[in-house]
Amino acid sequence: MTVAEQLNKAIVAHARWKATLRRGVDEGGGDLLASPDLGRADRCEFGKWLQTTPGLSKQPHYQKVRDLHAQFHKEVQHVADLVHQGRKAEAADALSVKGAYTQVSAALTLEITAWRSEVS
Repeated sequence: MTVAEQLNKAIVAHARWKATLRRGVDEGGGDLLASPDLGRADRCEFGKWLQTTPGLSKQPHYQKVRDLHAQFHKEVQHVADLVHQGRKAEAADALSVKGAYTQVSAALTLEITAWRSEVS
């Protein structure tokens, strides 16, 4: 898979998280948000790819994407924790337009898109 294809795949996969988190808020979490690895950027397919693909670290967007990806997973974990603590309103706020999750997610998507445009 090319770098551009992997970046496309990452955009789609990370966009799905908002729907998953929203469903978790609506349904109270359950198994949907139970993974202990949600906050681990190195456990998802994209995170593994970032860490193990030779030469990526030399590309201009790599470090910023890596940092934003780590922040993204921390926000996913934070929302999941809020849901599991019964703090649905706070979890919903994190998913709102001005919420931390949404801000980090948007920044990550923009940076991945910029990287993809340079390698396409």
